[in-house]
Amino acid sequence: MAAKESNNETGGKRLSALGDLIFHKTFSSPENVDILAGLARDIFGVETKSITILDPYDIKVYMEQRKESNFSENRLRHTRKDIKARFETADFTAELQVGKDDFFVPRSLKYAFDTFTENYNEALREGVARKDEDTLLFEEEEAAILSRYASLRPVYALNIVNFNLFHDEAPLRVFSLYDPKRGKSLDREWLHVGYFEISKPGAETERQGWWRDYFLGNPLPERAPVYIRKAAKLLDYVNLTREERRMFDRDEYAQSAYESELYTARRIGRDEGLAAGKAEECRANAARMKADGMDSILIAKYTGLSLKEIRGL
Repeated sequence: MAAKESNNETGGKRLSALGDLIFHKTFSSPENVDILAGLARDIFGVETKSITILDPYDIKVYMEQRKESNFSENRLRHTRKDIKARFETADFTAELQVGKDDFFVPRSLKYAFDTFTENYNEALREGVARKDEDTLLFEEEEAAILSRYASLRPVYALNIVNFNLFHDEAPLRVFSLYDPKRGKSLDREWLHVGYFEISKPGAETERQGWWRDYFLGNPLPERAPVYIRKAAKLLDYVNLTREERRMFDRDEYAQSAYESELYTARRIGRDEGLAAGKAEECRANAARMKADGMDSILIAKYTGLSLKEIRGL
């Protein structure tokens, strides 16, 4: 994402909160768990005192992963950016999707369910309730079976999208497993899947509105929570390390090149579409002239079609 000029305290460039690097740095750095905790609390109302980032941000690892994955820089804008963390009694995921994707909703559900099911059998993997398979007693076998499911944890999955996903004015929707006919939930609230549409104005709470402003690069008031203002401060270009600046500048150049290519492709497509439309209209007019008995030579003169094309109408 391109940096935005801003009259901030440093007088320098401001990064977009929708960029891949800054999203990971802000929400998956161990020193920023207070920001992640605030986001989870303000969106889902979940309180947590202990957070473990499952894939913590490190610029050297980040650069190596990008290199090894043969990442296509021209698709930078449309790449999903995801964060995974473990709370005391639940797992939390946050995904940022800035480009429209026809399969986004089913993909977001798969991601949420994958997070839920990957904890299956975790207790056994840690060596709980199993000794020697040849001498496993019934009680131990029962405990092993129970431990497989006891490892499963509720999941809070947040999807931040920069486009209109639902056809209403509500910027936040949170779905869970629920029987609306009988008004009943399961034994536990196993799954919460939220969609936060930052492109929509308004918010259910003041803090959700500040989060929207943060992601859109709008100024925050002094009364905004410390953790949101801390996240906003990380958007200052001067706060990046030398490696991060190099990575950001490369991504910014790639994004600029991508947008230029996209504009050119759209212009060519539009021009070709107009030309095809004019040609089709010309053939339709020629067909009407021919049906009215007009001489083919005259039709060719007024439409520019060849006599062969006119005979084929």
